[in-house]
Amino acid sequence: MSIKISVCLITKNEEKYIEGCLKSLLPVADEIIILDTGSTDRTLEICQGFVGTEQCSVPTKPEIKIFQTTWENDFSKARNKSISYATRDWILYIDADEILTPETQLILKPFLEQLENDYQNIPLVVRLSLLLPQRESETVTSFLRCSLFKNNSGIHFIKPIHEELKAETRFKIIDCPSLKIYHLGSLRDDNELDKKSQKYISQLENIISQKLDVQNNFYYFQQLGFTYSQIGNHQKALISFYNGMADYNNKCLPKNNGFYGSMLSQLIAELLFNSGKPDEAPQYIFELEQISPTFPDTAFYTGFYYQSKDQISKAIIYYNKAFDLLNTNENPLGITSLGTTLFYRLNLECGKCHIENGDELLAINYFEKAFKISGGAIPALFQLIKFHTIDNNLEKALPYYFRFNFNISEQKKKHMQSISTLSPQDIEYKNCQLKILTEIINSDYFSFKEKEEIKNKINTLK
Repeated sequence: MSIKISVCLITKNEEKYIEGCLKSLLPVADEIIILDTGSTDRTLEICQGFVGTEQCSVPTKPEIKIFQTTWENDFSKARNKSISYATRDWILYIDADEILTPETQLILKPFLEQLENDYQNIPLVVRLSLLLPQRESETVTSFLRCSLFKNNSGIHFIKPIHEELKAETRFKIIDCPSLKIYHLGSLRDDNELDKKSQKYISQLENIISQKLDVQNNFYYFQQLGFTYSQIGNHQKALISFYNGMADYNNKCLPKNNGFYGSMLSQLIAELLFNSGKPDEAPQYIFELEQISPTFPDTAFYTGFYYQSKDQISKAIIYYNKAFDLLNTNENPLGITSLGTTLFYRLNLECGKCHIENGDELLAINYFEKAFKISGGAIPALFQLIKFHTIDNNLEKALPYYFRFNFNISEQKKKHMQSISTLSPQDIEYKNCQLKILTEIINSDYFSFKEKEEIKNKINTLK
């Protein structure tokens, strides 16, 4: 069986990313559909270069088709137009600022061939891992996105922004976390990201105020809340989530579905982590537990609430429950509404709890797991730096410190490593500790209590 893939993407002023995107598609695509919605930079010129042979170094050159259309402020309309040109067996949709990982290039077609054997004549949608690298660290967060589906199965996009897939008949969703798309757009600078967020906010608010899709207002309120939260406007994020829940409840829609639980989870996360209103969270945690009793997030949120109240023993009980639920869950990555892996958050918070309980060896084990799971997340990194530096173990602290302070020169690294072999009573050793702790103390990743601990250590070093 020879599987054929059409890759469909829409573009507008993506000259910075489009070449890398197209190069990553060449090994797997049999057809590439590019629908440009009004680029004024070199995007079309770069795309046209791939139509010839000079950019193509794969044995079988994909057929590349370039179309142009007027942007109508509707992502679904543009995506549906792009997939209407597709002629192969499967459709992979991807954004111009995304690339397929090398591993995915190797396993994608064998995976689809196996699917064809296992699920004949059944409409299929495959969820791939979308990897979001973070600027100024080596962190990569991820979630699963419906990005691959059988052509001519009635599957199409709905909603003008933050579009979703829909079909006239039911389709089966297959999760394949080992298929990965790398989203380079998350590395855009602050100015680019802010412009993009403001564009989304404007479009979402227009859809709601102009009543363009009233039956789905709750969805647009949810997306508005998520976007506000991303740019740090937590007051407006909360208002949006509340409005979304009110609209959903006013429509008397069923609550035992994934969407309502997801919106509820985002509201709880906003209350617990960002808004400074943890006391308002328990009623929503209770509601989430009623509709999704086996949802690992529920146990995690409950544990985090108790942790915020310094009820550490209760927090650990619920964190362990979350671990147990994850171990019985079909999703091995524990992808959740938190936007990162729940395993990472659980290990990070368990580490903090065991520090409070005085079990430092167990705590450091959790921190190291969190660090490895996340690929080097800054919060876990800071916990490891703090712990080992305060514990007078610069030899262990420095490798993590160098990961954080990646601009430090090789000469400076060698000097600090030589200092780490000295006695903790040595003045140079203490000055090195002082330098590290002074750099990290103002981080938002530390609680007030943790900052006080660092401050006390700094005072003893002076």
